[in-house]
Amino acid sequence: MAEFVFRSRDKAALNWIDDCIQQDDAVRKPLEPQWWENWANYRVESIGGQGDSKRYPLSTGSASQGDLSPINFLKSPEGHQGINTIRALLLAGLYGTRDYVQADPVGDEDVEKAKKVSRLVMFGLERPGNFRTNWETLGDSLIFGLGSYSARWKRTDRLVPRRMPVPHPTNEGEFLKDPNTGSVMTVLEMVMQPIHDDPTLETDDLFDTWFDSSANRFDQVKHKVVRFKIRDEELKTLKNDKDWDADGIGRVLESEPGGSAVGPDAESHPKLITENLTQEDVKDVAKYGYYGGWMFEGMIPKEVADEINEGTTRKIDHLGAVVLRMVNGILIQAIQSPQRNGQIQGGTITILPTGRGLYGLSPLTVVRYLLDVNDTQLILTVQAMIEAVYQNYLVGGGLGPNFAHQLETRQPREVFTMEGEVTDVSPLPKDYTGLQIASGALNLISQTIRNAMNARDPIAGVQRQSGEQTATESNLVASAALQNTDQLAVLIERDELPPQGRLINDLYYVNLEDEGKVFRRVGDLETTPVNYFDIDAVTDINFVGARSLLSKQGKSNAFRDFTQMILSNPFTAAAMDWHGFIARFGDEVFDVKGLEQFMITDPDEVVARMQAAGLANTVQPASNGGAGSSGGSPQAKTRRTPSSGGKSGGNTSAQSAGEAT
Repeated sequence: MAEFVFRSRDKAALNWIDDCIQQDDAVRKPLEPQWWENWANYRVESIGGQGDSKRYPLSTGSASQGDLSPINFLKSPEGHQGINTIRALLLAGLYGTRDYVQADPVGDEDVEKAKKVSRLVMFGLERPGNFRTNWETLGDSLIFGLGSYSARWKRTDRLVPRRMPVPHPTNEGEFLKDPNTGSVMTVLEMVMQPIHDDPTLETDDLFDTWFDSSANRFDQVKHKVVRFKIRDEELKTLKNDKDWDADGIGRVLESEPGGSAVGPDAESHPKLITENLTQEDVKDVAKYGYYGGWMFEGMIPKEVADEINEGTTRKIDHLGAVVLRMVNGILIQAIQSPQRNGQIQGGTITILPTGRGLYGLSPLTVVRYLLDVNDTQLILTVQAMIEAVYQNYLVGGGLGPNFAHQLETRQPREVFTMEGEVTDVSPLPKDYTGLQIASGALNLISQTIRNAMNARDPIAGVQRQSGEQTATESNLVASAALQNTDQLAVLIERDELPPQGRLINDLYYVNLEDEGKVFRRVGDLETTPVNYFDIDAVTDINFVGARSLLSKQGKSNAFRDFTQMILSNPFTAAAMDWHGFIARFGDEVFDVKGLEQFMITDPDEVVARMQAAGLANTVQPASNGGAGSSGGSPQAKTRRTPSSGGKSGGNTSAQSAGEAT
């Protein structure tokens, strides 16, 4: 690495980040062995990722691992199957509908605003990779107890082939056309084009992420530190960006890439982990130009902000959240948080929160003991099966002291040469009692594990047990699994899905310059009176999970009851704006868009169409306005008066309608 003097702002930022990591690591460090064990159980690996050589009983031979039978390291797949069962049910319950995060209007005047925001948010959440992020984050919460993700606006420009029109050599502003077809002639060129310009959700690796240790839930987190890697080519591109420190990037490029984060005052900062690789493994990363760095996001004290601002024109304010990025102990970015409300750009999903810290329990952590017992029982079952298949022998003492051990460690179809008569070896009768006991215990422990994880396997009900009851048993088991998982989904849907919708909404609010881009994303052909940037996501709308709102059937029933109540009173029925009601009903209940374009608002035109359809006996033109119980208002001369003695004067409604026809 090139020798140069570190700036005071570099030291201030690095010391602050290092202090935060040391405090947060004290809470996270005791959890790492548990994480490794859970990861090994999920991966169905008998040995943990940290080189833990867990020993199992019934080992034969010497204590060295080379003499142990392979069956002593069998691993039960119950943890993997249980986690995947819960994950599938949670994904179906939380993200099964398209609008799994919706904008709920605060007042009636915010209904149209909420519709537009809901469509825009779901457009952002449906960008490529974002659903996969939810899948991975949910999996991390099930395996490790906490899943973390970051939400950022990402723009990627890349050299791609594009068809470009050929300009006309003489007529400016026109293009050459094919004389045969009249179409514009094009030529294939390589141009720099944005291939991604939308919000992106990215899963955070818990082994590379440190959270504020004083927080009990994510909305209380004051800072978050993430370890990352970046290429030299990307640094060269960012050097021209006004949001990055060109001088700091230049200093970084003078040093050698090494894939690790090293500071000026300490030799052994936590190293950059790339898929659990060690420092020795990443030593060759330098040839590919990768640097290791730190990203801090959150609040900083005033004295640290003053030191970072020293000698710079672009200042950061300690009253708001900031983003600091460091590579090789050099500060390459110091900006205010680009999030609309100055919060951390991300969120978490916790399955079983403890209330005593950010990290919660995971289903795999709850059944760690049961998994160990199940692994041992699996070994017992396999050994019982071997004893049931291979014949046991009674051997006399004259066959040598090592013969018994050779039989105990025999391989299938292994031949032994013995001295003496064949009658010296007597076969013993087979006993299948041990196999039945071992298999029964294995099934019992497996079911106990699934019950403890709230992951009762719906497939278990398909197994035929009592004839015609198979379908009923399958339905009961599947219902129990869905009910158990539904209890886990309530917290996620109430507390952790709404922040995801708010993050996407805020990213659009900050990064979209004009309203035209909004309409291209939501699919509108022309603008509406509602201005997206006039929508306040705090006072106008709230974000909720789809499970919190009424279903389509529930909305339909509520609308139907409301309609019956309105029609029960002639005054309220006459005061109702039925055109607006039908448009809202079709939009929200039946998901029919643009219904108001097909509705006729002129009552005379409506009556004329009904008369043309042969309904003249029931409806006539409403010359004086209003609406009677029969669908139209009678003429003045046909109305009954007290002086008429209850008899109508002039023609009846039917006669008048007939004359009109």
